[in-house]
Amino acid sequence: MGDEDGFVVKDTIDDVVAGRTDWEPHVFEGVGHLLPVEAPGAYVATLDRWLAGAARQV
Repeated sequence: MGDEDGFVVKDTIDDVVAGRTDWEPHVFEGVGHLLPVEAPGAYVATLDRWLAGAARQV
């Protein structure tokens, strides 16, 4: 989620993450709702780290 997201309220994300202790949230600073468009490099790097971690769990 971007810290400037006007569609998804941070409290909603916090509630979802509280129920999923296996999730690690990441907030993109200076970004709104369209992460892949607004910050493609940071989005891909974060997604790559997540996928690498998921692959190790298989």
